[in-house]
Amino acid sequence: MKKFIILFSFLLGIVVTAYGQKISYDGSDGMEWQFKRCYMKGETCIVDLVVTNMGRKDMSYTLYWFPDAGTTGIVAYDDEGNTYNYQNIRGTFGKAEFGNSNVYDLVIPREVSLKLHCEIRDFDEFAAMIKVLKFPLVDNTTHTRCSLQIKDIPVPRE
Repeated sequence: MKKFIILFSFLLGIVVTAYGQKISYDGSDGMEWQFKRCYMKGETCIVDLVVTNMGRKDMSYTLYWFPDAGTTGIVAYDDEGNTYNYQNIRGTFGKAEFGNSNVYDLVIPREVSLKLHCEIRDFDEFAAMIKVLKFPLVDNTTHTRCSLQIKDIPVPRE
């Protein structure tokens, strides 16, 4: 029985690793990004994240929703080879709503968690995974470009 439990735990670990999301962020230290969920609502794929500012001060960012000043704008790629850009993507970050303008200034208070809610409209009916979801940001403290990328997000279907 003990061998079975160890084997089952090992296999479960492989499944979690194989389908786990990979979050990368090349901005300031102290920002913790956590994937919460992905689900379909009609033809819209919804992705929820939570960010917590663990730094010593409030953080200020500029999010570029569509291409400008050398940025690519928000973009997502699925496993069927489709690309979704600002025309298909809208959402909220804290209380700020995105999808109608290019530039959004964000402040993430110290030791506070904020929800990032992203909706990808007209999502391919055969796509089973978002390969990459990328948010281009500028850190207003250091004035450097950075990005938040979430890779390998499974899209559950009923």
